Amino acid sequence: MLRWEYFSMIEITIFLFFMLIATYKFMDDWRFLFSGIFITLFLICCIITGIFSIKNLNNIQLFSQSIVDIKQRILMHKKLVNRSIRVLMFLIPPVIITFIPLGIKFVRNINLYDYPLFFLILSLVVIVFSYIIAFISHLTIYSRKYRTIESSLKELEKFKEK
Repeated sequence: MLRWEYFSMIEITIFLFFMLIATYKFMDDWRFLFSGIFITLFLICCIITGIFSIKNLNNIQLFSQSIVDIKQRILMHKKLVNRSIRVLMFLIPPVIITFIPLGIKFVRNINLYDYPLFFLILSLVVIVFSYIIAFISHLTIYSRKYRTIESSLKELEKFKEK
């Protein structure tokens, strides 16, 4: 999980620089400026959450803590991740709606606000795919890892009791 957190931090930082450049380039149009500010704030919040997550994962000392302490720290991290996923699921539509026009304007120099029907359809498709990807990612990356960790800790407790 720690490797995934570091990968996410790198990815989010790259998107942050991309959005800062795009916002600066198109800040004369208030629609792109608003989109850029919103996406920048969102990405900064993601970086802060990622730092807390990495800090929590690094505080888990598998060899020097008791099994109860390890379980408690893993449970705290699990709660943080679940809270972050709930917030992300709530924020996916506004993030997509603000990211797509700015990103396409920066990459292809096409103003999607001039094509409202296409922008609406594209946004809806990307939002649906984003929900699917976020849900599957959460299930495969975090839920499976937590189940593996919890079963391993149960086995350790059984072994310790004997």
